[in-house]
Amino acid sequence: MIKLSLILLLLPLTGRAQTADPGKWITVTHTQFTIEYPSSWTADSTGQQGTQYLFFSPPESTEDRFRDNVNVMVQDLTGYNLDLSAFAVLSQDQIKSMVPNAQIIESTAVTSGANRFHRIIYTGDHGSYHLKFEQYYFVRGNTAYVVTFTSEQDKFDQYKQTGERILNSFSLRTTATR
Repeated sequence: MIKLSLILLLLPLTGRAQTADPGKWITVTHTQFTIEYPSSWTADSTGQQGTQYLFFSPPESTEDRFRDNVNVMVQDLTGYNLDLSAFAVLSQDQIKSMVPNAQIIESTAVTSGANRFHRIIYTGDHGSYHLKFEQYYFVRGNTAYVVTFTSEQDKFDQYKQTGERILNSFSLRTTATR
């Protein structure tokens, strides 16, 4: 069975923050996709934890240890013959088996304009953190794109607007092939 990189980013890092008005937005243009993030956030394209990009909220205080984040992962599905629906089922099964106390809140196929994707919202634990995730799955050809917003459960609603704006800005480029 295929074991995909689990589409989570569980980074207990110093600081967390969100501003009500994130100000200017920056567009990242990758060869396969574009995505936007607030200029107040930090972008990381070093490939940390198998990601293409990580976007971190700015620190709110020195006492908080988790930074809200959005990450983009690209996964090669060559040889697995998975369409979007099958990828979503496989991912959901992995969440249930790999994330302690995982609870699926929503799992929905979405069509928005030219974009067709699967959205899943779930909660789960990572060490002492009780987290909430919102993920968008896209499949084009033999490539899956997973975009994940991660926040502590009790802060999710506070950060949801910016997190979802980043998620909703993700778009596959017409030249994206793999």
